[in-house]
Amino acid sequence: LDVATETYLSMPPRKRRNSSAGGSSSKKRARKSKATDEDPNPPSGDLVPKARATISPDANKGLVFNLPSEIWLEILSYFSSLRIPTLRLNDSPLLPPATLQRGQALRALSQTCQGFRERFLGQCWERFEVCAMKIVEKEKKDGGEGHTEEEEEENGESVSGAWYKTISQALERKSHGLRQTPDIAKFVTTVSVALTRCDHKAVLSAFVQCLESLPNLHTLQVVRAHTQMTTHLKLAFEGHVLPQVRTVVLPDHAHNVLRSCPGVREVMCNYDDGGKLIGAIGALMKERGEKAKTKGKGKGKAKAKDKDMDENVDGVRVLSGFRVDLNMMKRIVKFVPELEEIRLSTDAESLALLTPLIHLRRIELHASPEKDPSESLPEPTKPGLFFSANNIDWVEERKKFQEVLGVAKGVLVDARKKRGGNEEEEEGKLWLRVRYERGRLGKGKVEEVRL
Repeated sequence: LDVATETYLSMPPRKRRNSSAGGSSSKKRARKSKATDEDPNPPSGDLVPKARATISPDANKGLVFNLPSEIWLEILSYFSSLRIPTLRLNDSPLLPPATLQRGQALRALSQTCQGFRERFLGQCWERFEVCAMKIVEKEKKDGGEGHTEEEEEENGESVSGAWYKTISQALERKSHGLRQTPDIAKFVTTVSVALTRCDHKAVLSAFVQCLESLPNLHTLQVVRAHTQMTTHLKLAFEGHVLPQVRTVVLPDHAHNVLRSCPGVREVMCNYDDGGKLIGAIGALMKERGEKAKTKGKGKGKAKAKDKDMDENVDGVRVLSGFRVDLNMMKRIVKFVPELEEIRLSTDAESLALLTPLIHLRRIELHASPEKDPSESLPEPTKPGLFFSANNIDWVEERKKFQEVLGVAKGVLVDARKKRGGNEEEEEGKLWLRVRYERGRLGKGKVEEVRL
């Protein structure tokens, strides 16, 4: 008894535990910790899979992802982009990088998330542009704060040294890359490039092969090409056909590019008067006539190829940016009989030669702002000063321009009568406009003249 008592007294007191009450309280504590997430350091191995499992599958379907396409188009319209056509400002060899803001914004959006990539990837690659860059000279003196190559590569908007080498290397590299990725090439619809003589054989060869690999290309714009590249372009494009191209913007000395586009419907001249481009259109018309004569005579693949070419050739319908004199107007009437729209600067005598073109529906005349009758006349220049536009007798010039407008009205009305159309049927399709240009970029006041 004493041993038992001694043993009992030496043992620590034992707490009583109610099994049923303890089980319910532990469950409550578990539910509370799960609901309030009070544990500051939960085990990572157990929590991460649960957190990933709780991510909603509709995480990329918020309000911003449901915005209509019209709103996105309105937002993107505030970013600068290349115009069709685009003219260089102040004879700079390349365009400023600010003209590519829209493309840079689209590229950033397409790399944000999967939802934005599906929405903006096509818009990001619908334009292939290698014609804009900021030319910066490095500081060669010690202690100068010049741009480093790393900074220029990161910014993507400036280049030091020989800009023509950089732009040619970029065109060759991007042409190879685009040709090797057909999933991206299918999005491209518009190409705008600047061409130089630097390594022209390799660069132009890669560029032409790239153009042939773009199934949905419809607009080709050469913003700048060296004036001595006529033969280089002829050798590069000779034997190659781009039947999918419908709009071509070229300087006059790059007319050999036009001969590879038999399906072109709109031709714009962004440098010089455009006389050589009219000659290239005449060559296309001659080839079209020869194919029409030999149609059906060939066999096998040659016959099928000629048939496909004839289906793609509809003739040029729109001319823009030409400075037309009497002789050039005669060539236009001869080589472009299906002309529907023309935008030009000319005189009354030359414009009257358009009468035989029965399909002509739209004329836009380009004039200087001084010819606008709503504007005040410039003050005459004082005697002894150098020649300026103010020395011109603008009263007489305005009278001559009113004669041009009268001739243009007569040409459009006569063409409508020859087609057998009336005013109600062709309402909105028949118009005469005047663009009073205020700069080399083609900006200015546009007025529609009642017929």
